[in-house]
Amino acid sequence: TDLVMTIGATQADRMFAWYTTTNAAQYLQYAEGSGPLGAQATTVETTSDGTTSSGEFNHRATVTGLKPSTTYTYRVGSDATGWSDAHTFTTPSTSPDYSFLFFGDPQVGASGNLPHDEAGWIDTITVGLQAFPQTEMLFSAGDQVQHAPNEDEYAAFLAPKQLREIPLVPIN
Repeated sequence: TDLVMTIGATQADRMFAWYTTTNAAQYLQYAEGSGPLGAQATTVETTSDGTTSSGEFNHRATVTGLKPSTTYTYRVGSDATGWSDAHTFTTPSTSPDYSFLFFGDPQVGASGNLPHDEAGWIDTITVGLQAFPQTEMLFSAGDQVQHAPNEDEYAAFLAPKQLREIPLVPIN
């Protein structure tokens, strides 16, 4: 759950984080193209910070050396515990110019109606990307959730499927 892709140290890197209900070994598999992952997939081992406040386990993986202007497919998990759905993303060109959407204080959970806040956040990202489909990054300027230790609020913040397709740049 809570799978999110963020930027890496360079334009050729991406970082991924997600939760699982068990502390079993996890992997990230990726390959060029938008088709199913096959024998050509590269497998990346993950690191884990152990148990979260919700009793789940946090996993992280970094992919480096991605080609510019290239679509990739990826998934996380393992043969033993199962794999996530496959997701795609496209790396930016080597141009110094890039397009991003900037969100200020999503503060999911602030209204006291978490399902309503989640739906509003999903709608905000969807409408923004419909207006600016060339977006290469999603900047969120702090206060992602109302209560920092609230895992349900973070799950709602991470609910938009676009956070698995376009890198998130969260600012505290």
